[in-house]
Amino acid sequence: MKKKVLFFSPHAVHDRSAMAGHQTFNFYLKSFANDSDFEISYVILHKNDFDYKTMHLQFNGCKDFSIRIPLFIRIYNFFHYNKGLKNLLSWYNPIYYFVSPLLLLNFIYAAKKIKNHYTPDVIVLEWTEMLFIYPQLRKIFPNSKFVSSEHDVTFIAIERKASLRMVKFAMAKKFKDLELSLLKNMNLVLLHNYLDAERLKQFDIQSEKLLVISPFYSNHLAIYKQKKYTNNILFYGAMGRPENIQAVSWFISNVFEPYQLYDKFTFTVVGAKGELLKNRYNYIPNLHFTGFVEDPSNYFEESLCMVAPIFQGAGIKVKVIEGMRAALPVLTTKIGMEGISATNGISFFLCDEPYQYYNVLLALLLNVNLAKSVGSNAMKLINQDFSFENSYKEYKQKILSLINSH
Repeated sequence: MKKKVLFFSPHAVHDRSAMAGHQTFNFYLKSFANDSDFEISYVILHKNDFDYKTMHLQFNGCKDFSIRIPLFIRIYNFFHYNKGLKNLLSWYNPIYYFVSPLLLLNFIYAAKKIKNHYTPDVIVLEWTEMLFIYPQLRKIFPNSKFVSSEHDVTFIAIERKASLRMVKFAMAKKFKDLELSLLKNMNLVLLHNYLDAERLKQFDIQSEKLLVISPFYSNHLAIYKQKKYTNNILFYGAMGRPENIQAVSWFISNVFEPYQLYDKFTFTVVGAKGELLKNRYNYIPNLHFTGFVEDPSNYFEESLCMVAPIFQGAGIKVKVIEGMRAALPVLTTKIGMEGISATNGISFFLCDEPYQYYNVLLALLLNVNLAKSVGSNAMKLINQDFSFENSYKEYKQKILSLINSH
């Protein structure tokens, strides 16, 4: 008999999803859906848009218990996420900083409808947002096993925002306590790097409940011999994300422009929605914003290095993995390299200050063998440490073990 696994996710995913986290969920969901040992179902709250329709078509062999979001909730959500309501409501309940209360209620409504004709063996709560409906889901499905798929340990990112005075410390503390208490109730917690696993162990979350799986990443360098080290500096990432806007703006304002690197390099930003910064910095020569690129392989194959000056967020950065896998020397911060066991100067370059970026970039330009050496070491490290195919096998076995432990 097939094992029933039900996924709750705040996001629709499919093969053309742009976000790294979406691609990771898409890979593992596809793996389960194509596995004859499982019967897979999912719940998405959707707007009947392209992403949902594409997901529904792609996963047509799965049970779809998704619910269309009513217009009034979509209007409320706009104000919640964009007009500061989340900051106000988070004082009442810290989970509202990340997820709208009306969305949570709709997920619970969907679960109650499912209960009447479907009982899953395992429920996977994809992303931290879904962790917050666990108490209600436990009442609805008392005999199911629960898995939290933590794409990153979210309270780490909240604490960093608090240190930058972007949120209040009191709210960050409440959020941390709540996230940890819910994780302790999980039968299994999925993480994307061993550093997060070690962090959770410090808060008395049992190691046998923790499983580190590889995030999905694209291979942008099919043939290593095709790699060309030019004078192009690459940044790769969706430019609708605040951390990417901050990273690119910081690099241009603190490194590329003041050090006049445009005389020696080109700087190419590959990623959708870059119009804001493109217009802001249109006076700087040799600065290019490509917008969305269907296949960015050429940029990875023909760049000198990748820069990723990331100063906020938590969890592993897939853009860094993809750069390293493409044999690019990656210049990034401690936060940018978090969760990757690379060695400074050997398989990446640690750069927290503008002058460090400047010095490393000049060294790479003057010594292409240095770029080749660090890039080669980086590629070997990623091939060794990150195999999402092997991760699925471990993930599957953990799920089967949970079910068999009834």
